[in-house]
Amino acid sequence: MTWQPTSDWQRIGYQALAQLWLPLGLIAVVMFTYKRFLHRRLTTELAKLTGPTIVGSMPPQQVIESFLSSVYGRNDANRDVVAGILGGDLTTISTRTDVHLRLSAVSHDVYRLRNTITYRFRKNVTASHFIVFATSDARLRDAISYACEFPLFELWFIPDDSLFQHGVDSMLGKVEIGVDYRDYDNQVHSLGFRELSLKEVKFREWSRYLPLFSEPVGSFPRQHAHDYLGSLRIFDCDLDTMIDDGPPIESVERLSVRQAALERIDEGACYWLAPYPCYVDHISIDVRELDFEGSGAWEFLVMPFCFRASNVASSWLPAEEMTSVELRSWLLPGHGVALLWRAAKMDRVVGSGP
Repeated sequence: MTWQPTSDWQRIGYQALAQLWLPLGLIAVVMFTYKRFLHRRLTTELAKLTGPTIVGSMPPQQVIESFLSSVYGRNDANRDVVAGILGGDLTTISTRTDVHLRLSAVSHDVYRLRNTITYRFRKNVTASHFIVFATSDARLRDAISYACEFPLFELWFIPDDSLFQHGVDSMLGKVEIGVDYRDYDNQVHSLGFRELSLKEVKFREWSRYLPLFSEPVGSFPRQHAHDYLGSLRIFDCDLDTMIDDGPPIESVERLSVRQAALERIDEGACYWLAPYPCYVDHISIDVRELDFEGSGAWEFLVMPFCFRASNVASSWLPAEEMTSVELRSWLLPGHGVALLWRAAKMDRVVGSGP
């Protein structure tokens, strides 16, 4: 038995339904198939296609902050993690970092530590100033990498307050720098090592270099410059003054820093800290001249504090075997490598022994 329309409106509705049921059914099947089988796959593929473009157009800090908020939840302390990864607001990232440490005895009590560090940056760093921060305050040392307003800087940490002023003064004349840079016409120039002309920054201007002296930075509350008059010194070098005859600096591709300092041998350790994110393949070490009398009196151990240290030998070695340490690791601000030494056992000094 079939239904027959009895009025004009029923006839119109019946005819419309007869013509539309097939398209409507097809649409329903398509929607079901999309929802059941295709939605997730299409969403994933679309994210693969557009995600890198969107992320690539965003500032790195914003990308990481968004990711951390989705994983850790919203928290002001997330900024400390971001700063640890990126090294502060002005990101300076060295994708190939050469570290060379050389120790040589000056007397039985004192040795000279020579550091030569070369940074090669993933993206040219737009900067023409190099800043040196010197401090004896451990908390301020940790804050500098996060709060520094300049992308190129070096950090000197002298933990003994009584030696701070003299130690800084003795290091000032022993800093050399070399750079590869691009000028404003995008031409590459290279400057070999030459002594820095450092100008000390007055404490009233410290906030230009460390904004934590004018406002809180991350988890660090605002600080007062007067509290650090005896434990902080800041020096500014205009890199353009290194150029004898050539165009000014627009951006830096490579930065090499060489410095020397006198230290006490009985401290038994020295270390290097990464000022900003650095990838380090290996560290070159020369300790043959630390033995003042050449009797093989010392043995050495390297202790890295970074993500990957499984390649580093955990045994004490004589000077002739302590030549290079393989890291193949990223070092973030606060990461580094410590070199320890102690008096060698007698069988190492005189031979194999009985």
